[in-house]
Amino acid sequence: MASRLTATAALLGLSALGYTSIIGLTARNGWGERFNEYNERAVAVLPDTEIPARTHFTGVPGVDHIFVQAVKFFYPCVVGQLPALPLFSLYFAGQVIALHSLLVLEGLRLGNKGTIFAYTAIWGSLYQCVPFGITIPIYCALYLWLSPLAKYSKGPKRIESLSIESVQAFATLPAIILGFVVPSALPALPSPRIVSLEQKQLFLIVWQFFPILVSISHRIFTVLAPKVGLVKASTTLAGKYDDAKEVYRQVIYMAQISHIAVMTFVFIPQAVQAVFKISDISSINPFTVFLPMSIVSPRQVTSMAEGALSLLQYDFYCGSAALLGLVSYLSGSAYGFTAGVWTATKILLKSLLVGPGAALLWAFWDRDEEALRDAGVEKSEKKDQ
Repeated sequence: MASRLTATAALLGLSALGYTSIIGLTARNGWGERFNEYNERAVAVLPDTEIPARTHFTGVPGVDHIFVQAVKFFYPCVVGQLPALPLFSLYFAGQVIALHSLLVLEGLRLGNKGTIFAYTAIWGSLYQCVPFGITIPIYCALYLWLSPLAKYSKGPKRIESLSIESVQAFATLPAIILGFVVPSALPALPSPRIVSLEQKQLFLIVWQFFPILVSISHRIFTVLAPKVGLVKASTTLAGKYDDAKEVYRQVIYMAQISHIAVMTFVFIPQAVQAVFKISDISSINPFTVFLPMSIVSPRQVTSMAEGALSLLQYDFYCGSAALLGLVSYLSGSAYGFTAGVWTATKILLKSLLVGPGAALLWAFWDRDEEALRDAGVEKSEKKDQ
């Protein structure tokens, strides 16, 4: 109980750090003032430009106002004014493939059915409204107390509770591709060469709803996949775990692609110049792309893009740190403190290979493998297949 209280306090502390570094920083580094200045202009323009911004999306003034604010924040992420920002945005998006898949798969586990963790669309929508780095630590803290999976550290209940129906596991990857990858790629298309500026802003708004799009896509693929013969439901625990293993592997590969691509661009910035025809690559280096400004620094941002970069960096790091804390705690509660430390160490090392989000998903995959070994399911059930 004491260790769970300690872990909960640490996770809530991470959420508070997320608030301070994401929301609080905007009031200290001048980003908030710049954002408000754009709101006060008689003619709405896109950040760091004099280009008129789209102000009509739905015809409902209150809704359109919210959408305009969203465009003001995310527009610098998909243009090259500060090349480090779209590079980090690409990196973050690639890791979200794994991170959101993690949330989807956790919600599909038998032990989490009927709990608040089964409603991934709600959690995703929350972290689209309240930053990921604030919401996910709270998700993890609640998981420790409300998820049955945090209680079954060992024993026969654990192996069954961790299982996922094969059809639902299969539907995860196509749902992520259709619901997240495609909406993320559309606003990144160059304007006006491929899409118009108006379309680019509209795509940014569509992207805001990706958690809902993923859930709808998942439901559709869950219904259609068995009917067209794309997947056959496994009836044994070992079969279900094998099917989930394939999903883990494919999602990790997808996240790894963006990890390797961005790392290549960061350490060989001339590649960015060659591929994207960007003349100024001075902001492309490991420190600018991955190291946020200090939360106590008196330095003021010089552009909206610079401020957005720091916010996204803290957003990603706080949310990822919370999930690292959660899976390390789960490992430690099952196998002892040393196992928890080793789990955290493996995540950090694997992050160098596939990125933090994919490494975290890999750690949850390892939990499945450990549960199989503990229960002796792997040998006994596979012989029956």
